[in-house]
Amino acid sequence: MIGFHWCTLRTYVSTIGSGFGDVIICLPVIDAIVDSCPNVFLVTRSFRQAGIAERITGVKGEIAESQLELADGDRYINLRNHPLQLNHLWGSPEFESFFGPTEIEKIVVAISKDFGFEIDYKHLRKLEYTNRSELSHCVALVPGTDIYHKHWPHSYWMQVHDHLKRNGHEVIVLGRPSESPAVERFIESGIKWFETPTTADSIDAISSCNAVIAIDTGLMHVAVNQGTPTIALLHPSNYHMRSAPNCFNLTGSFCHPDCRRDLTPSPGFNAAVKLEVALKFDHRECTLPLENNCMAKIKPEAVIELMKKQNILSLSV
Repeated sequence: MIGFHWCTLRTYVSTIGSGFGDVIICLPVIDAIVDSCPNVFLVTRSFRQAGIAERITGVKGEIAESQLELADGDRYINLRNHPLQLNHLWGSPEFESFFGPTEIEKIVVAISKDFGFEIDYKHLRKLEYTNRSELSHCVALVPGTDIYHKHWPHSYWMQVHDHLKRNGHEVIVLGRPSESPAVERFIESGIKWFETPTTADSIDAISSCNAVIAIDTGLMHVAVNQGTPTIALLHPSNYHMRSAPNCFNLTGSFCHPDCRRDLTPSPGFNAAVKLEVALKFDHRECTLPLENNCMAKIKPEAVIELMKKQNILSLSV
């Protein structure tokens, strides 16, 4: 047991990684800490995490990890400072022989328990948001990701977009074209782009939409957390599958031998502090033929059929 059962002058908490989605996945832990301790602050590990704290109920503020200085009586809950993080490579055969299947929610539950907080993913607490009523009838497409192998083919996105439009649904794309060529291609294709220059804007937009179709990225996890009906398009080696009843998962196949995906762990992959947990930026889309593209195994028809089956949208044509 790593945890403590007392509260301090200030409680600082940092999440399992340095990405936007890492904070969202850890919200049940943060909420449990807020319920137990006053004066909770989020420690951010990268610019991707800046601006989230103001939307987490009960969190007093945020501070960059590089600027964190603890005073007497302060407590720092560093969720990376745990044997599951320090001693293992998630997804590896070694890890799965020790822990079982690599499932992010189970991992976070185990880490949280050792810090003294019992959590589950059955009752997610929403981030605070401002409703954007103009998006209430919109389906949001989220194609952008920082990870190469998570992309879904652009032509497949367009087929889904066209089907939704034929059925009378308004469709928008969310993301930042300056950071994502996938989003930029959507805009060049004439798809309506809803601009979200800040983290708060992104949370507002995704929380206000009628439905979301997304690859595994931070906004997908926001949609799941906010209760928005979500179709999640996942790589099979990805352990970020979510269990919430509003999330419906589709998975591709494992990478073809010709895939250029680099499976070498990045330096500091199991580090606990000092931003050594590097963000991976690889915005390239797969250049293999569709028949060899791992994510292309998720067909546009499967997305449409899943939306029909779950009564997410009216789709008759």
